[in-house]
Amino acid sequence: MNRLTVDQAARRLKRNPNLVRRWLRDGRLRGENIGNGKGGVWVITERELERFARNEPERRKRRT
Repeated sequence: MNRLTVDQAARRLKRNPNLVRRWLRDGRLRGENIGNGKGGVWVITERELERFARNEPERRKRRT
C-alpha cells in the first residue's frame, strides 16, 4: 500500500497543502500523523485519497 505525503496528495487533488492538512485535522480526509505531535508528518494512503476524491464536491468557481 503506497503512502503519500501532504504535498503529494495536494498535487494530485490540485489543492493547497494547507487545505489538505486542515482536512486531515478535521477528519474529512483520513491519514496518519507519524512523529510527535505538531512536528509529525501526515501520510495518506492512495486508496484513501481515491475515496476522498470520489466523495469530495467539485471546487467552486471563482467569481470574476
